[in-house]
Amino acid sequence: MMAVQRRARGRPPEADRAEALELANYGEPPGFLGAIPYMLRVVPQRRKNERLLREAVKERQRAFEATEEAYLHLGRRLHELSGQADLTPVALYVTKADHALLHQEQVMRDDRRTKRDRAMAKERAEEALRQLAQNAIEHALGDIDPKATREVVEAVDHYKRLDREVTLREMGVDAYDEGAVQRGAILLILLIALAVAGAAYAWLTRG
Repeated sequence: MMAVQRRARGRPPEADRAEALELANYGEPPGFLGAIPYMLRVVPQRRKNERLLREAVKERQRAFEATEEAYLHLGRRLHELSGQADLTPVALYVTKADHALLHQEQVMRDDRRTKRDRAMAKERAEEALRQLAQNAIEHALGDIDPKATREVVEAVDHYKRLDREVTLREMGVDAYDEGAVQRGAILLILLIALAVAGAAYAWLTRG
C-alpha cells in the first residue's frame, strides 16, 4: 500500500484512511465465496483509480502553476504599492520565501540529494510562499486591491483541494484486499478448468 505523503492538519489518519477507502470504492473484503466477484470488481476499479490519480496529479500541477502565477501577480502588486502602503510587516516573509525558493532550487539541482530531501525543500518553499501571501494580504492588499487578494486566496484554496485529492487517491489506489483478489483469481481459474473438463468428459462419453 502506498505511503501517505501529506495529511491535512488536524485530521487523524483514521479519518483520512476512511475517506481514501470510500474514494477508491473497492468495497468491503469478502468471505471465501465472495472472492470471485470481489476480484472482478477490484481489477477494473483499480485501473480506473490509477487513471483518476494520474488525472488528479496533472490537474494539481496546473493548479500549482496557476498559484505561482497568482504569487507573481501578488509580487508585482506589492512592488507597485511599495509607496502607498506600509509593507514593513511583509518584508520578513518576502525574505523567507526568497531563501526557501533558492534552497529548493539548489536541492533540486543536487544529484546527491535524496527524494525525501527534495520533498522537504518543496514543502518548505510552499509554506514560505503561503505565509508570504497570507501576510501580504493581511497587511497590504486586503483593502487596497481586493481583486489580487481574491485571486491569491482562490488559487491557493484550489491547489489545496487538489493536493488533498491526490493524497487520498494515493492512499486508496492499492487499498484493496490483495489476498482476496488472488483467491478470486485462483477460484475462477479452477471453475473454468472444471467447466472445460466437464465439457471434455461429456464430449468423450457422448453416445
